[in-house]
Order: sequence, then structure tokens, then C-alpha cells
Amino acid sequence: FTLEATTDGDSAKVTPRLFNIIIGNRTVYAGSGALGDVSISSSGTINAYAAISNSTRSTSDNSCSVDSASGFNVGDKVLIHQTQCAADTSLIGKMQYTTITGISGTTITFADTFDWDIVSNDYNTGIGSGNAAQVVSIPQYNNLTISSGGILLPRGWNGGSGGILIFETRGTTTVNSGGLIA
Repeated sequence: FTLEATTDGDSAKVTPRLFNIIIGNRTVYAGSGALGDVSISSSGTINAYAAISNSTRSTSDNSCSVDSASGFNVGDKVLIHQTQCAADTSLIGKMQYTTITGISGTTITFADTFDWDIVSNDYNTGIGSGNAAQVVSIPQYNNLTISSGGILLPRGWNGGSGGILIFETRGTTTVNSGGLIA
């Protein structure tokens, strides 16, 4: 199959299995398979989440402070997501895929500079108020099976991070009867 995706006027062709998506000047690879074959048979969260701490980061920056770097490692592929932005609602939903190149305490450094001016301060659980951006790990599976009774869930939104479930599979993702990706 071939899928064509478009964002901000740039288009990308997507082909099955081991594929690259090129959007603008960024290439997104669909899974390294580094975590091998995994089977999920109970309810759980597979991602690590970190709220970008009170700051505004510009497009010349490639690092940020987070509330906790726990669960992240150098070499991890991650999603940076502008989840709330009362300061500029056109930024809500902006996202970027990149790789972690360094971690020092609660400062994470990325392979790429930011694609937009990230705003993350005064975040809260209120709808329509606050500014929150987050970093979410992207687990890399070879093959992923969700067995009967297995449920993949995002961590709940806590006002600064959560609410996103993301992973990449180099081979196949199978959801058996009674399994669920929610």
C-alpha cells in the first residue's frame, strides 16, 4: 500500500513495514525494533512522560528542563508535543519527533532544534487555560502483540503531561480478540 500524508504544505509518501516519512527537512523512521518482540497481556502504560518546565524555548534551542527525566535515556526516540497553549492557540497540537542526545539532571538535550517556539509555563488541568508542552518516549518494538486481556493505555493527563500513547513497530502490531489499544 501507499499512503500520502500532508502537513503544512509538505507531503510524504509512506510505504509498508520498514519505512521513512519525510516531512519538510525531517525524516521519521518507523521503528528500529530495539526492544525486540513484546507481548502485552495486562493493562499498562508503555511511555515515559515529562512536562517541559516553566519556560519558553525558541527554534534555536535543542534542550529543555523537564519535571523529571526518569524513564528517559540517551538514544531514545521521543515526541515533543505542545499540548496546551492559551498564549497562542495556533500552537496547540504542534509536535516533533527527535532523539535524546544528552541528559543532565532534569535537562534533556535533543538531536534537533525545536520546530516552533515552545511555550510551557503555568500549565494546569483547566481547559482553555495554561501552556503545557511535554516529552513522550516512543518505544521501539520489532513485533508487538496485544493478547486477550492486554490493554495499552496512555498515562492520564496530569496538567503537565500524559494523555498520549505512541509506539513504533518495525514488523507487525497484532491486537488479538480481547486485547485493546485505548
